[in-house]
Amino acid sequence: MKTSSVAIFLLALASLFPAPGPAAEDPGRPKIGLALAGGGAKGVAHVGVLQVLEELNVPIDYIAGTSMGAIIAGLYASGLSPDEMEEVLLEIDWIDTLEDETQRKDLAFRRKEEQRRYAMNLQLGIKKSGIVWPTGLKTGQKLYFMLQSLTLPVADVEDFDRLPTPFRAVATDIHTGEAVVLSHGNLATAMRASMAIPTVFTPVSLDGRLLVDGGLSNNVPVDVVSAMGADVVIAVDVGAPLTDRQVESMIQVYQQTMRFLTRRNMEPQLAAADLVITPPGVAQYGTLQFGASKKFLATGVEGARENEEALRRWAVSPEEYQRHQEARTVGTLPSGT
Repeated sequence: MKTSSVAIFLLALASLFPAPGPAAEDPGRPKIGLALAGGGAKGVAHVGVLQVLEELNVPIDYIAGTSMGAIIAGLYASGLSPDEMEEVLLEIDWIDTLEDETQRKDLAFRRKEEQRRYAMNLQLGIKKSGIVWPTGLKTGQKLYFMLQSLTLPVADVEDFDRLPTPFRAVATDIHTGEAVVLSHGNLATAMRASMAIPTVFTPVSLDGRLLVDGGLSNNVPVDVVSAMGADVVIAVDVGAPLTDRQVESMIQVYQQTMRFLTRRNMEPQLAAADLVITPPGVAQYGTLQFGASKKFLATGVEGARENEEALRRWAVSPEEYQRHQEARTVGTLPSGT
């Protein structure tokens, strides 16, 4: 399924199902929150964790994420089930979605020739002070459109506490370096801002701030979920550890710098979580290896199962879980989509 067909299907879906409010609360049990770390393609593992939580009847009352974690958290908060998320995310052509340009195979011959001659596609501006360089290699327009399409059933919900599952995304103010917790506005914009990887995607201007990837300031927002009202916080860590291999190229220097920044802010957050789930083996993969999405999803399932005994402490009865799910579900994808 191409991104465009996903969008068309969800446009039709939005007309059939009204946007629900948050799931009804049961005052007799602890409120459970989920904090999803950033990690690029490895964030698909979060879906596997959500599938196991659903299987075990562990309700999620609050959810927050950073970067790819914000995208997964936002999709879940919008009412999609983990199985629906798996179906959609595995069908998306991520390489095409993260690009601004049409794929070469879809270009006319003349455009292919232009692309071959002018391989570097940087949009420059001119001011009196001189050349104005772009703030990122990609504008993220296709990514934003995809996020809008996937969250269309809740497009009119601007208070993230009123989503089927209350949600927060974390971005970073490029001017101050401070974490910015996004709790209202357009859901797709919040997810896009949280994943505005520096130098890769252009920053997002929002409420007078210029925002980039939240991983620079808070890559696994345990404190954010706790502040939302969670009594129990489960964190899912898909971040990459610092490498002890020799750093030789410019790209490796950049990657190691990003790892240093994210791991430093993750340590106190993970220490504050009631449970940390680490999908096994994800550290060996790169952040853009979307071709391994099925593998990442399987590791998410495996990581959650390794913590099954601990997770069962927060499980509810099948009847209570069914009520919780019915209160937050937007709709289901027809089989074979």
